[in-house]
Amino acid sequence: MRFWKPIFVHNSGLPKLLSWFSPICIGAITLGFVVVADHEMSEETLRHETIHFQQFLEMGFLFFIFVYMWDWVWGCIKYKDPSLSYYMIRAEREAHKNDKDPNYLKNRVRYEWLFKDDDPLVWLLKRKVENDSKRFRIRFGRRFYNPDH
Repeated sequence: MRFWKPIFVHNSGLPKLLSWFSPICIGAITLGFVVVADHEMSEETLRHETIHFQQFLEMGFLFFIFVYMWDWVWGCIKYKDPSLSYYMIRAEREAHKNDKDPNYLKNRVRYEWLFKDDDPLVWLLKRKVENDSKRFRIRFGRRFYNPDH
């Protein structure tokens, strides 16, 4: 299972539709064994979504969704910001931290993302400075999306 890859669907309208119901702009999303994107995915995005696919395989679909949503709701309560809460989700922290490393999936330790308690705010600040204008920004209630992710 370690080397399994999801089925990738490029140039779909589904992520844009889901973005209307989300606090962030969705460029790609892993739905079980399928990854759907609204653009041609870069290697970084393919790795990011494959990390989510591996998390899904470890936990099963329902438990993965439960943990993902639990982290997001808890983040909304704790940080009072749905966008920040997205970055605090354990699954997203692992995927964002490692999507630039081409060897990560070969060396990935199963279940580590669930129990690793690094400092998410320090990581978030580093990531935010690094990608300040790369990915997406939410300004004045409007969403700006960069299709490179």
